[in-house]
Amino acid sequence: MKYLTSDIRKLYSNQIIRIMLIFFLLVMIADPLYIRFVEGLRYSNFFTDIGKHPFQFWMLMFSSGWGNGIYYTFFFLFSVFSTGLLFYQERSSSMYAWLITRKNYKSYMLSKIFSVFITTLFNFFILLSINLLVTWCVFSTEAPLTEQYRFSVPQSYMFAYDLYQISPLCMAVFYTFFNALAIALYAVFALAIHMIFQMRNIYFAILVPFIIMYGASYANALLLYEHSQYNIRILLQPKAANAFIYPFTWEAVGVVLAFHLLVDLILVGIGIRQNKELL
Repeated sequence: MKYLTSDIRKLYSNQIIRIMLIFFLLVMIADPLYIRFVEGLRYSNFFTDIGKHPFQFWMLMFSSGWGNGIYYTFFFLFSVFSTGLLFYQERSSSMYAWLITRKNYKSYMLSKIFSVFITTLFNFFILLSINLLVTWCVFSTEAPLTEQYRFSVPQSYMFAYDLYQISPLCMAVFYTFFNALAIALYAVFALAIHMIFQMRNIYFAILVPFIIMYGASYANALLLYEHSQYNIRILLQPKAANAFIYPFTWEAVGVVLAFHLLVDLILVGIGIRQNKELL
């Protein structure tokens, strides 16, 4: 427990993570405000033609917004930065051996994994929830539902439709958690890469896991071209629940998450064993 609390404190005091969180917080707040008070005023018929309901403009749904573009562009980098590069830095210094001798190797490694997963899940769920809060405050749930709004409603054969039937906000909260969970799983993946490979410098520690994740995602998209319901990058996008003909079921969500969890477990297992042999 001492390792875990210590690592969580280190993550929140880490300069890389602080800069990332401040940057993303500004995006979460500024994106809906920009749409409401800049785009909406720049074009006289913007809200008349498109609509003014918050469900259309929260960041994960509004694919035309600059906030959405930033989020999906930096998606894998957010996962890498969420590790704080702490394991890389500690293993590259004398701190590594000293920290292990404080208790034991297994506790040290498990603490690294759980601290990265927990803090990343919490951070991005809160930040994405702030975007929901701001969006629902500056737009109106009483606004007329336009034709453009209909393009945001999930198809009846999509898992998201069940949530939308409860309420649009319920669907938005689920996707917020789903995206935060995915980033947390990818952050553990990035940590596992740091465990397996000895990085020459900090730039390699950032680029290597990023390139591996990006390459794996690209290969995954090609292999699952006819089965997009198992492509996590598509599943994470609420707009896809309206645009795709493939049924995105709850079973598909479970299979995709289980697969990514299994990959993480295999990689961290390799990393733990490999580092133990180097002691």
